Amino acid sequence: MGKLRTLLKEFVGCLRWTSRNVEALRLFAALLRFHLAKKTARHDVLTCVQMKNPTSGLSWQMQIRIFSGDLFILTEVFFDECYRLPPVITHIHPQLRLLDLGGNIGLTACYFLTTYPEAEVCSVEPDPENFSLLHQNISPFSARATAIRAAVGPHAGRGSLRPATAAHSISVDFSTHHGDVEVLTIGDILDLLSWDYVDVVKMDVEGSEWEIFNGPLNWLQRTKLLLVEFHGACPPYTLEPKLSKYGFTLHSPGALSGQWLAMRSG
Repeated sequence: MGKLRTLLKEFVGCLRWTSRNVEALRLFAALLRFHLAKKTARHDVLTCVQMKNPTSGLSWQMQIRIFSGDLFILTEVFFDECYRLPPVITHIHPQLRLLDLGGNIGLTACYFLTTYPEAEVCSVEPDPENFSLLHQNISPFSARATAIRAAVGPHAGRGSLRPATAAHSISVDFSTHHGDVEVLTIGDILDLLSWDYVDVVKMDVEGSEWEIFNGPLNWLQRTKLLLVEFHGACPPYTLEPKLSKYGFTLHSPGALSGQWLAMRSG
């Protein structure tokens, strides 16, 4: 019964988030193939779906890998809307600045760009295969979207990508100083963008968040809201003393989102 309920929810989500019924069927067929495969391979079948945001009406083409875990992320981001921002942020001004750390193939970036049509989004992703799809997927919004191929860490330098069992779980080893990917700090990225502030920093960096928060935190002075998915056994509440120094209050995630929210007062 639970599986049928999940499939019904996904079918409704396909109808809501695609431009035509034929596109909804194409996306739902991909979801069925994903569920039936019961695996998350790094190399698989690429499909293209014409998406449409039901709130803004904006349409775009989305390149998605069927078996790599992209569809799992798609259901969280679009159907569950796990990154819908609180009204206290969206009501301040429509021209939001959003930093998407751990951009993967651009699903979250496209959600932000189409849900908040005046927002600027910078998406940062270290994996070359993911980054290529990210660049393609956000290209319809090039006037408001930027993609940077880099890892995010506590200090600038080089890092090495760790092998992953799924495309959505790439992690980075910062202990190597001559690795295969550039490492930037959040402050570096804001400076590259010439952003004196950022409204939202979304962080899903597969464990690197702990190293980032153990590094210099001056970038928090330029940040209004954090959305962080924490990994590992260490409780996120251990960061409260550090965050409170910069005026942030940490809130536990809701039932669906899984994202810890930290908001700066004032």
